[in-house]
Amino acid sequence: ELSPLRKKLVECSTRLPESENLQVEISPNPATENLLGKIFVKGATNVDIAIFDLYGNEIDRRVFENKRSFNFTIPIHNYPEGLYIVNVIAQGQVISKRILVSNK
Repeated sequence: ELSPLRKKLVECSTRLPESENLQVEISPNPATENLLGKIFVKGATNVDIAIFDLYGNEIDRRVFENKRSFNFTIPIHNYPEGLYIVNVIAQGQVISKRILVSNK
């Protein structure tokens, strides 16, 4: 069995398949420390990930340039408990996901 660190390294180095349409997977939900995500796109493209609170305030934004399908991690341990919206924009498509941040 792989150690947690080795498992994370193997997962990050594994190429994700392409997708005709933007697809987004985010876990865990609820989250306490980090958001782990997978983004599936076709070819290489720019990807914009923005996190908003329920009042519409932008809490965080990450821009990934010229990326193929990939894994990402966003630390959220400093976020106050509550609901947030994660918007992912790529190739003219937008996907929004709701996440719950829980302080354990």
